[in-house]
Amino acid sequence: MSIDPTKDTAELLLQALAVGDLHPQDSRVLARFAAEPELATRWQQLAATLAVLSDLGGGPEPTSGPALEVRPLDTMAAIRTFRRESSREPGSWRLLIPAAALVAAALVLVWWLLPPAAPPTDPQLGGTGMVLAPNGVKWAAGSPLRWTHAPGAESYRLQLQPPDGPAVTIPDGPFRLTGTEWLPSADQGLQLPRRFRWQVIAFDGDNRQRATSGWAETWR
Repeated sequence: MSIDPTKDTAELLLQALAVGDLHPQDSRVLARFAAEPELATRWQQLAATLAVLSDLGGGPEPTSGPALEVRPLDTMAAIRTFRRESSREPGSWRLLIPAAALVAAALVLVWWLLPPAAPPTDPQLGGTGMVLAPNGVKWAAGSPLRWTHAPGAESYRLQLQPPDGPAVTIPDGPFRLTGTEWLPSADQGLQLPRRFRWQVIAFDGDNRQRATSGWAETWR
């Protein structure tokens, strides 16, 4: 497997580490872990599982009959191999405990390689991955507020929160923004506070709230 640790998905990276195509001390891998602590945690847990598999698979081979070979990522193959060996040798029932342990460990390994289930979107947490700009820098004159598309969204609404005073909703009323940027009119620009934080609320085609971004902050 040939992957780029800086660009490929977390699942491909974990698989490459698991099969030895990448080394966890690779500088590119370490940089990825530093940028994504959750990915580093998943690898630590996966590495622990691989250590268990290594311990279970160690030791001498059986003195009679073919050795039982199990690939951690092929659970069904492990089960088929165990059944085949059991039907050939009367005494092969002794392999039941280590084989079952290997299959269980393989199931754990596959479970760790699967992408984590996305938590339900909480409007108060902003767990959508939307990127807002400008954020933490000055809002350049004549440029719009921009944000990345939220999956499943067809329209948006902004919330602008000044340091003092109530939040401002844009656009007000039943209307929505259909693009991923907003440029105020001259009249709106005069009414906006000098400094504010802002967030984006996404709606689907049925006008149901789909997601809410985190807060960005800018000034004019």
